Amino acid sequence: MAIDWGRMARGVATGYLGAKIANTEANDALNARIIERAGLNFYETTLPEWQASEKVRKETYDKLSKLYSPEVAEYAAQNGFVTGDKNDFANFQTQVEGRGIDKEKLKAMIDQESTYQTRYETRAKSIQDKEKTIMGLTSGSSKIGNMTAELLLKDDETMTDAGTGAATDVKPMEYETITTPGTQVGPQVTEEKTEKFPIVFSTGTYSFDEVFPESKTLDLGFSDVRQLNNDAEKSFKRNIIRKAGGVEIVPADSKYLIGFKESGQTDKTKYAMDRYKKEYIDNIISQYSNSVTEGEQSSTYQIPPGTKVSDIVIQARQKIAELQATQGDNAEPYIEEINSIVREQLNLMKLNPSDFGF
Repeated sequence: MAIDWGRMARGVATGYLGAKIANTEANDALNARIIERAGLNFYETTLPEWQASEKVRKETYDKLSKLYSPEVAEYAAQNGFVTGDKNDFANFQTQVEGRGIDKEKLKAMIDQESTYQTRYETRAKSIQDKEKTIMGLTSGSSKIGNMTAELLLKDDETMTDAGTGAATDVKPMEYETITTPGTQVGPQVTEEKTEKFPIVFSTGTYSFDEVFPESKTLDLGFSDVRQLNNDAEKSFKRNIIRKAGGVEIVPADSKYLIGFKESGQTDKTKYAMDRYKKEYIDNIISQYSNSVTEGEQSSTYQIPPGTKVSDIVIQARQKIAELQATQGDNAEPYIEEINSIVREQLNLMKLNPSDFGF
């Protein structure tokens, strides 16, 4: 009996084709499931988590800017302290607790070309690119492999704010104005010229401890410490406390109330005053180390160059206390003269005399 090789070949081919079609359909179904999962994961998990993270990131940045300064917020954002985690603000507060701020080193550590807005736009572009890929998959117009689709199912690593901060606007270039006086040499006259030059910020690499040095303390007597506390409380009442309906309150938007809810305290005024006093006293103590320089000497009484503010203020207070104890009411003219000398000297040093109780 003759073998029908043609029929057998057709049978083999048909079987192969059927298996191939079945395999292709199975692969297509697998791809469809992966694509569906990638889309659902993006819109139900990745995108909502990104939006929530950005909201927390912005809140943290604004809190740091208000409580400390825009420069501190920028430093924190550019150096990995602002990641979108809800604990970022508390963690940074813990890091700088009991420390001062070296403004010059802080400025040197900030990338002047980077802003919160530009970094946000970089992060937004990344999430938008991912969304475009997802949209291409679901529409069938994107041709990618299973591995790429699988990767889209995985969570992104935390995107920090570093290296890519003001809150919403791009920071403008800062300029200084320099005026060159006019001159005349013989018949040649040069007119006065005013020009603007971009400020070149000094840059450097400083450690966290250098940018936020531990608060300095002075060898102050008990009476000096008490005086600083009294001055701080008076300044708090004068500059922060407001009256509402005959009641003294701390305004709800005061930066000294930031973190109040998280503190667990119940006395809002005491919380704000404690924060204010610490800032006030740290600021005064940091200014105590300033010294009189040539050209900053009072015309009333020539205080020697190199004399520290702490010496001027503490010695003046001691002299006033001595006069009050020995001269009684007759001491008033002498006390006023001492006050006048101190005020003039501090003003010449561009310090506020009232900050020191004068």
